[in-house]
Amino acid sequence: MDEIPPEKVDAILKPEYPFSEVHPSVLRDEQTEPWLIATAGFLADHEFTHDFATGRRYNAPMMMKALVYQRLVSIDSFHGLASHLNGRPKVAGLLGFTESVPSGDTFREWWRNRLEERWRDAAETIVTEYFRPELADHLLSMGLPAGASLLDVELPDQDPKDISDSEKQEAIENIRPLVFDLLSFGRAENTTFHDNWFLDFQALISRERSFAEQNIDEFRTDGGVAPNAPTHFNTIESRSAVKWQEQFEDVFERVVTVAKGAGMLNRPIEVMIDGTDIPFYPQSYDDDDNLIIPEGVVGTKKSKNTTWAYKHITVGARTRGRTVKLASFTLKDRGNLNIAAMYLVRRAKELLSVKRLYMDSEFIDVGLLSFLERQNVDFVVQYRKAGKDIKNWVASLDGDAGSKPHTISPNTRSESLRVTMLAKRAAWGEEDDDAEQTALTDFADSTAPDEPKLKGEWVVYVTNIKDAGDDPKAWAQVYARRWVIETNYRVIKHDFLAKTTSRKFSVRVFYWLFACLLYDAWVLLDVFLRADHPEKAPDDRPVMPARSFAKVFYSFDPG
Repeated sequence: MDEIPPEKVDAILKPEYPFSEVHPSVLRDEQTEPWLIATAGFLADHEFTHDFATGRRYNAPMMMKALVYQRLVSIDSFHGLASHLNGRPKVAGLLGFTESVPSGDTFREWWRNRLEERWRDAAETIVTEYFRPELADHLLSMGLPAGASLLDVELPDQDPKDISDSEKQEAIENIRPLVFDLLSFGRAENTTFHDNWFLDFQALISRERSFAEQNIDEFRTDGGVAPNAPTHFNTIESRSAVKWQEQFEDVFERVVTVAKGAGMLNRPIEVMIDGTDIPFYPQSYDDDDNLIIPEGVVGTKKSKNTTWAYKHITVGARTRGRTVKLASFTLKDRGNLNIAAMYLVRRAKELLSVKRLYMDSEFIDVGLLSFLERQNVDFVVQYRKAGKDIKNWVASLDGDAGSKPHTISPNTRSESLRVTMLAKRAAWGEEDDDAEQTALTDFADSTAPDEPKLKGEWVVYVTNIKDAGDDPKAWAQVYARRWVIETNYRVIKHDFLAKTTSRKFSVRVFYWLFACLLYDAWVLLDVFLRADHPEKAPDDRPVMPARSFAKVFYSFDPG
C-alpha cells in the first residue's frame, strides 16, 4: 500500500465541512483530556483474549476494553459511555471502534446478558486490582494528571492550595498510634520482634493486598531484620478470635471518640448493618470423603465458583457522606446471624446516638425486629416479596409507592410484630449506583437520567417508624442510603485486605478487623485534613485516595 502523503494526513484525521468548518466531533476530540487518550492507549496495548461471548458487529475484546475504560474513568452509565465515545473518536478508535460506537443498550445487553456472572465478577476484580494501579503508574510516568474520577491515582500537586504531602504525612503519623497502641500480641519486653514489627508487616501486606510469604523479602529489605512468615501467623494465633475481637472493640471505640472530637459523630446518626463474604475453596477431605470445613467457614450463596465463605457482619455509621465502621462480627455458624445483629446494635448504641437503622432482607426475623423495638431503635428493613397476600397487595397498587399496616407472625414463633409495610416501584434502565462507587463518599452521585425510565419491579420494606406510611416513597428512598456499606466493603476488600490461605479462625478474624481498622484510619485522615485545611480540601473526591493512603500508612519503625 502506498504511503499517504503528509499533506493529506490532516485532511483524513480532521474531516472538514464545506466552507472549511471543522467537523464538531474533531473539535471535541481535540479538547479531549490527554489522560483519557492515554488511558485508551494503555488498554489498546493489552490483549483481551478470554473466550467471552461476542456479538455480530462488535467483538469481545473491543467490548471488554470499552467496559474496563468505563470503570477506569468512572462513567456512571452505559448510555454515558456511548455518548462519551461518540464525542471522542480518537479514544473510541484506540478501543477498537473505528467505524461506529455501540449504543448504551448494546453495552448494557452485552455486559448483563452475554457475560456470565463469574466473568463479570472477574472483570470488576481485575479493574480494581490490576488496571487501576498499573494505569496510575503509566499516567504518572507520562507526567499526566489523571482527573478526579480516577480515585486510585494520587495526582501530582497542580495547585499550590492543595493539601501538601507533608501535611498528609503529619496527619497519618498522628493517626497511627491512635489505632496501633491498643493492639497487643503479648510479646515480652525483651523480645527481638516487638508488636510494632507485626503491625507494620500486616500494614505492608494490606497495602500490597497480597500474601505474607510474598512480601517478607521486601520487609527485610526495608527493615533489615525480620522473622519468617510462619512466625507472623503463629504470633497472630497466640490470641483467640474472641481476644482479637475485644482488642479491636477498643480501637473502634477510640476511632468514634476521636471522630466525635472532630465534629463527625456527635449527634444522632444513621447506622447500617450488612454482611460480606470472603470466598473459601475447601479442598481437603476426611476418611469418609466428606469436605473438611475449617472453623468459621459457613455455607453461602454460590459466588465465584464456591458456596463456602468467611462471613463478616458489620455495623457502620454514616454522616456527612462518610461511613465509619463501629464494630464487626464474624459468623461461626449461619444460625448466629441474629446474635451478630443484636451484638452490633448494642455496640452501636454504646458508642453513639442511633437515629435510624437500615438492614437488608437477610435480617428479617420477628425476634430480631422485636429486639429492635425493645431497644427503641427505628428501623427500615427490606422485606421479601413472598406470599400471596403481599403479592396481591403490590399488584393492586397504583402509582410508584404504597403503604399498609402489616403483622409479622411467622409460623415458627408465638410472637408477632406490628409494622408498616412500604412498597416502591423500581425503574428499569437505572444504573446500579453501588456498582460504580469506589470512593470514600458519594460526591459525584448523579441524579440526571440518561433516558426516560420504564417502570420495573416493586421493592417491599417494613418499618416501625410511625409516620412512614404517610409518604412511603420518601421512606423507601431513604433505605437506599444503606448501599454505602456495600461500597465500604468493596474499598476494604480491594484496598486494605491482605490475602491469606490460613485456615485458622483467629487469623481470618484478625486480617478482616485490621482491614476495617485501616478503612477507619483513612476516614479519620479525611476528617482531620478537612477540619485543619477546609479551604484546601477538594469537594468532589477524598483528600487522599485509599490506595495512596495504604502506601503512606505503611512504614517500618524498628522502635
